[in-house]
Amino acid sequence: MEDNTHFLYPAALFASRTPHMVTTILGSCVAICLYDPILKFGGINHYMLPLWNGQGLASPKYGNIAIEKTSGQNVSIRKQQK
Repeated sequence: MEDNTHFLYPAALFASRTPHMVTTILGSCVAICLYDPILKFGGINHYMLPLWNGQGLASPKYGNIAIEKTSGQNVSIRKQQK
């Protein structure tokens, strides 16, 4: 039997074509879920700071990077399903 659970750590992303139970712990962080109701897949991110200031690594620790990368993962899955 396949284990369809995933724990999402801070500054991480997760997207899947198959249903999963995703859990995370939020304090002052934010998690955003994106779901395509037609193709029935989605993704989630967990970010800690709102904006990357252009210095250092552009990581999903920052909201503007995390949302863009989660959206990009969903687009990739959509292209694979068509």
